[in-house]
Order: sequence, then C-alpha cells, then structure tokens
Amino acid sequence: MGHEMSPPPFLSLDKANSSFRDRILEGANFASAGSGILDSTGFGAYNLYHLGARRFGVVSMSPLGCCPYVRAQNNGECLQVANIFAQSFFDPMKNLLEQLAAKLPGMKYSLGNAYQMTMDIIQEPFTFNITEAAKACCGKGSFNGENRCDPDAQVCENREEYLFWDRFHPTQAVARFAARTLYGGSKNVFPFSSDSAKTTEAGSCFNLKHDFTMKKSPLLPLQDVCGGTERKQKTIGKEALVKLLRWHFGHAEFRGKQLDAIQAVLSGRDCFCLMPTGGGKSMCYQIPALAKPGIVLVVSPLIALMENQVMALKEKGIAAEYLSSTQTSYVKDKIHEDLDSGKPSVRLLYVTPELIATLGFMSKLMKIHARGHLNLIAVDEAHCISTWGHDFRPSYSKLSSLRTRLSDVPILALTATAVPKVQKDVIESLSLQNPLVLKSSFNRSNIFYEVRYKDLLDDVYSDLSNVLKSRGDVCGIVYCLERTACDDLSVHLCKNGISCAAYHAGLNNKLRSSVLDDWMSSKIQVVVATVAFGYGIDRKDVRIVCHFNIPKSMEAFYQESGRAGRDQLPSRSLLYYGVDDRKRMEFILRNSGSKKSQSSISQEGLQKKSLSDFNQMVEYSEGSGCRRKKILESFGEEVPASLCKSSCDACKHPNLVAKYLEELTTTCALRQTNGFTRVFMSSPSITDEGQYSEFWNRDDEASGSEEDISDSDDGIEVTRTPEWSKLSKKSGLNQKIEFLQRAEENYFRNENPVRQVNKSTKNAISETMREASKQRLLNALKQAQQRLDNFKIGFETSSSFLENECYKKYGKSGKSFYYSQVASTVRWLSTANSDELKNRLRGSHTSPSENTSSKQESPAVISPLTEEEKQVANDHHRDTIRHEISIDASPVRVTSPETRLPPILSFSEFVNGRKPKDDQPNAPQKESGKGLEKPNEKRMRLH
Repeated sequence: MGHEMSPPPFLSLDKANSSFRDRILEGANFASAGSGILDSTGFGAYNLYHLGARRFGVVSMSPLGCCPYVRAQNNGECLQVANIFAQSFFDPMKNLLEQLAAKLPGMKYSLGNAYQMTMDIIQEPFTFNITEAAKACCGKGSFNGENRCDPDAQVCENREEYLFWDRFHPTQAVARFAARTLYGGSKNVFPFSSDSAKTTEAGSCFNLKHDFTMKKSPLLPLQDVCGGTERKQKTIGKEALVKLLRWHFGHAEFRGKQLDAIQAVLSGRDCFCLMPTGGGKSMCYQIPALAKPGIVLVVSPLIALMENQVMALKEKGIAAEYLSSTQTSYVKDKIHEDLDSGKPSVRLLYVTPELIATLGFMSKLMKIHARGHLNLIAVDEAHCISTWGHDFRPSYSKLSSLRTRLSDVPILALTATAVPKVQKDVIESLSLQNPLVLKSSFNRSNIFYEVRYKDLLDDVYSDLSNVLKSRGDVCGIVYCLERTACDDLSVHLCKNGISCAAYHAGLNNKLRSSVLDDWMSSKIQVVVATVAFGYGIDRKDVRIVCHFNIPKSMEAFYQESGRAGRDQLPSRSLLYYGVDDRKRMEFILRNSGSKKSQSSISQEGLQKKSLSDFNQMVEYSEGSGCRRKKILESFGEEVPASLCKSSCDACKHPNLVAKYLEELTTTCALRQTNGFTRVFMSSPSITDEGQYSEFWNRDDEASGSEEDISDSDDGIEVTRTPEWSKLSKKSGLNQKIEFLQRAEENYFRNENPVRQVNKSTKNAISETMREASKQRLLNALKQAQQRLDNFKIGFETSSSFLENECYKKYGKSGKSFYYSQVASTVRWLSTANSDELKNRLRGSHTSPSENTSSKQESPAVISPLTEEEKQVANDHHRDTIRHEISIDASPVRVTSPETRLPPILSFSEFVNGRKPKDDQPNAPQKESGKGLEKPNEKRMRLH
C-alpha cells in the first residue's frame, strides 16, 4: 500500500480547480470549479479504496449563501449562480460515484442530497423544530480575512452593517446544524443518522436535539411530522408568522393590514383586502402557504406577473409553480403529476382565470380539495371582476364558480384600487361569506403630485425633457394615449439626450421584450408606453411617472401613478393637461361602444359613470385645491386639511397654480372666440387590407385571452354607428382618413388668416422631424435585414424612399397623420418578407433627379367627396362633430399660386351635403357662408 497510486483514466484531476471558495472569490467559471470538486472527490475515493475502504458516505453540495469575506451585493442578494450550481451538483456527483462503483469491485456508497435536505428545512422549519431563524451574520470589520461567521448568530438587525447576510438561501450555519442533528425527512434524500438523535422504528418520530438556543413557538396547524396523526387546528400566533416572514423574506415586521389578512384566511375566513400599490399584497397569501401544509391557489390576470413571482419565490427556496399557455408540455405535465400525487410538493400555484373556467382544471381542483390539500384561493387584481371598475376583464366574471364548487375554501380578494361601489361588487361577485374587509389608506405620502398645462407651454416635449434631466439618471415611465404619441415622444426625448424607448402593442414581441429587459436592467432610463405597461412589472425604484395625456378615470390615474416609489422613497407624479386632450377623451367616452355586454348594467349607465369618473380627473387638473385630497376623497377617504404638507404643487405653490389656471381660462376663451379645437377620432383598428390605425382603441386587446395584458393597449373605441360601419365596409383606412381630412383641410383654408399661419406653422412637418423619421425607418430596415439574413438593403436610399412615401401621402395633413404613416411603415418592416420588401423598395432605385423631384412634390391631390360619402357625412357627423367644433362663418377667398386643388367642399357643405357653387376645377373658390348655423359654444369647465 506504500506505492503511489494514479487516478483512473476516467478521472481528469485538475488540482488547480480544487479550491472552490478561492475560485468564487476570483470570479472563476463555476463549471470549471465544479469539475475540480468532482475530480478531488473521485481522486480521494479512489485512493481510499486502494487503502482498504469499501463503504463510502458522500454528501453533495449544500446551499452556499454568500461567501465569507465578500460583502453581499444589492442589499444582501447572494451570488445566485453559485446556488444554481449547488442545486445541480447532485446528479454529476451521483454519476461519478456510479462510475467508481462500476470500476472498483466491492465498493458501496451512500449519497446524501444536502441541497434538497436544506431546502426541506427552509420550507418547513417548524417541522424540524427550528423555531429561530438560523441565518448567520458575519462580524463587523475589514475585509482582511480575519472575520469569521458565527453559525449561531440570530437575524441581523441591520444587514448593511455586516459582511454578509443571506436573504435567499441558508448559510453554512444551517448546513452545520443539519449535520449535527437528524434530518427527519426522506431517507432517499439524506440516508444518514446522527449521534445526537434517537432513531426508532420506521414511521415513528425522531427526538431532535441540537446545540442551538431556541424558544418554544406556538404550535402550528401542521400535519404531524411523520404524517401518522390527524390534523389539529390550533391558533397560529403572531410570533410564528413573524419568524416565517424573517426567515423567508428578510423583513423584520409585517406592514399595514398584512397580519390581519393572514390570520383571517388561516382561520378559514373570507377576506377582502384593499392595499395601495407597493403595500405588500402578495405577502397576504405567500405567508399562509408557508404556515400550513397544502396548496394556495393564486388567480392572476398576467402571465408576466406570475412568472416574476414564481421566479422570486423559487430563489427563496419556496415551492411555487404557474400554469399558462406559454409553458412547454413537459413542464405542465410535471406540475400536473405533482398535483395528482398524494402529497403535492408545490405550495403556491399561480393560474389564469381562463384556466379556472375550464372543466378539466376545475375537476382537478375539486379532487385536490377532496384530499384536503387546497387551503386558500387568492384572487389578485380583484377589481377586474367588477364592471364598475376601471379595468374590467370578462374572464374574471367566471370566477364566481369557485364559491359554488369549493364552498368551504376561504377566498382572499386583493386589489390596489377600488372605489366603494367596486368593493361591494367584488364581494358580491365572488360570493364572499361574512368577509373581513381590510382597507389601507390610499395615501402615497412619498409621491409629489403635479399638473402642468400644455396650452401654456411653448414646447411640451422640451418641458418634459427638462423635467427628466433635472431628476438625474433615474428610472421613469411616461404614459401616452396613442401608440404614435409613444413613438413621437421617444424620438424627441432621445434627441434631447434621454435614454428611452417606446413600448406598445404595435411593436413585435422580440422588440417589446428587448425594451422591457433594457428598462428593467437600467440600460435605458425611461420607457414611453401606452397605459397597459406596468402590470406585472415589479420594479420598485421608479422615481417619476408622467401622464402625457389625461387618464380616463381617477382609479386608472392612481394605479398608474402609483407605480412610482414602491420602495417608499421620494418620487413624483406629473400630469400634462391639455384642453384638446380633455375634449378628445370626452368625445371618446360619449361615443364608446360597450364591451361589457355580459353585465346587466345598461350602456347608458356605463356611459354616465365613465363621464363621471372622467370629470373627477378634470376637476383634479382644473381645480385649485389640494390634489392629494382629491385623490383620496375619490376613494371615499376622509382627509384632514393637514395631510398633504405641501406634497403637491397646489399646496406648495398655491398662488402660482392659481395664476396658471387663470391664464388657461383666458387662453381657452380666446380660442373659442377665434375658432375650434381639432379632435382626432379613433378609426376602426383593422381594415379589410390589414392596415392598422395608430389611434388608441380597445380592439388591440386579445379578448378572452390569457396573454399578458401589457401586450395590448387597453383603451376605448369610438362607437361604430351603422352609417360609419357602412363606410368601413366599403372603404380602406386611407379613404376613412381622407374622409375626415378633407373637412379639416377646408377648415384651415377658411380660418382666420393670422391664426391659420400660426396653426400651419405649429402643425408643419419640419426637416428635423423628417430626419428623425428617416432614422426610425433606417433602424427598422437594419432589423429587417438581420431577420432576413442574406437579403441586402441599401439602407440610406431605402429609408429616404420610405420616408418620402409617407411625406407625399400625409405631409400636408399634419404631424399626427404623418407620424401615423411612419409608425405603420415601421411595423410593416418588422413582418415583411424579402419579396414584399423588393416590390415596395423597387422605386427607391430611381435616379437622383427623380428622387429630388419627388421629395418636393406635394401630397396626393384630394378629390371631391362622392355622393355616397356626402350622405354618410350628413348622417354620421351632423350630431357629433358640430357639437365638438366651433366654426368661423366668415367667407374667405382662398388662392394658392403654388398648389391648386380640385373643388373641395366647405365644412358647412361637408356637414349638410351641399355641392360647391363653382364647378370649375382650377379656379380659386369662394366659399359661401350662407345657411351656416353657429353652434352653441360649450361652456368652459374652468372656474
């Protein structure tokens, strides 16, 4: 035995990789370090075998926690890749030992899965009589390697002061405890006993002993450790729940109404919980899942939210899963296999409301319940069930079957925003039985509320850019009403040096995911998005939320602005209010088609409520009182006068706000005297030719789908009357736009000459704008080339050609139509194949002289209205547009030496179906004002 032994050929010993700790500190590759550990283990076993050893006991790698002498990053988050490696280390070790046993006659081995053992202890610490959180705190001091971890230390009071704190996984202290005691779990996981434990017959309980100083905790309603006794329902004390909170989540105490909600559902009582955004609603069902064996079913409308929460829970060692259409069949089969087992390992199961509505899954839930494993049903975003809510989802109405089929399972309804009527509707719809109703204050004391007035600003884009720059390099969200506004605004912000990107349903999935990832990882500072963005996005350090258009209700505004400052640090809500925006939203709400057909509420009642909700936002913007007070009172809270403490602009600068409101009133009165404010309407979203409207509407949402609602631009569409539908069926999108465009252009020709010059200048498309559009198209072309691999594109020539195409089509119609066409082209480029690109770009290879000529060409000549269009205009617009627009009746002779258009109807004739007096195609026209009715001017709402 004295001779030197060489390792077998199937073991490649690499002594340089044997020190795993040192390799971690050096930031080495974990696969390389793991190879070193395996080699060292194999080499040691091989040598021991030749020294006479035949029976081997091997324990795989346990969770590592944070490495000694390395300060934890990001408030205690450990090196996650280290624990991912430790989790997957068991199988390679097992394979290695199997190879050794096959090569070495007579070798026997037992392998303990230390990682799984420790995870079992984490998930049910009370099962193993661990009543104190055994996480370790390292001593204070320098990083000179002298500080050692104290394995018996208690939870750190202040994690920032210590060299290491493990928020997600146990440290070596837990593994050392487990080694000194008997693991009372599966022998397949850890097939070893301990000298400090008394072993008895199979199926009996073990007398666990350890050298930790622990206090006796209140008994939990857990099934007996060995599963041999009946379930005993006993009260779960606050102390035990707080220990779970500290152990799994690292929080010292519960916040707000969390503890009340947790104790209610654990006692079997229904509960309605109303907490503001960032109030910790998820803790109300996650702690019960840990305190009691069995499954907590969580209903969520968002796949993204489910994915994020499940990922975070798994990082903490908590058994959580989700079921959705995005998962592979293999993953779903494994989850269903676990659910069908006698004792499911999953503690939290996240599902969509659509899945619950299926007979197959409901049948599975009933079987799980019959076996006594379904403890709680938590309905997140519960306001979605109410037709009176700002975010009604038809799929949520199917949840009423839960009470019918699972009558004795407690239901926990959670929401961050619900007015009293919605609260009542949620409780009735879910059939909550004598529920405990818990309401936290809606006050977000860390948010400063401010309103700025578009009509008083020279350049809204520049103003927003300056605001964002003044905040420094912070995270922000800007909400816009339309996709085109998102694209437009993001271009302007980028030009002003702000790192940002647009996010809306018009972008393809890959681009949306890229933007979201960049924003979440702080590669970009600001995301400019439609209102659906933010659902399921768990980012707590958003410092500013800006609404570029007025929201449709106080509930929507509160939820969206509440995405700022979820970490409780000072943040800001900024609303840009414009009278044009207000009129447009009023028009949309008055004419909105109801998608709430499943409700018994009449369409008229819904319309009145929508307008009433919107009036609250108008009062919030146009009123001079405390903005915080208006928000809280809209949710039924009584607010003392001293609550705000100058945390809104109206309280901090009352005189300045009063001055702005006076100027706004004067400006609006002047505008009413001189003319009208244009109102753009949403056209139907998809035409027969598959072209897309750039206006905000609800058709973008996949109704009844379980897809992430952040993939859609949730909004309201204009009512499609029979007359408008008749035009829709016979015309493409371009004809419909021209239909509105002609009246608008005629108005500008007849408007006050001085004011027309100002408006034309303001609405003109500058060279700077065109260059920005070319750049957007250039980027889209580059992405298209990457997507199509070998397809070659002349980027500069093609982008100029496409931009010129957009300019020729809508150059004189104004910025909105022009940007709409550019955005539509960008989206077309994201899906077009090589043949489609070749056909469309064929014209880009013309000579330079031709390109120059075409660039100077004016937009396509607009033809007179057909008789059919006149009739539709007369029927459809008589009662709507005339109430939205004030008309200057004075006749004006329009002469244009540069561009002569065919005869075009005046706006009066457009509405009343009259013909132009002069049929000469090229003669300057003099429009008659005879017969014009001056509409009643709308009373200003400002006061």
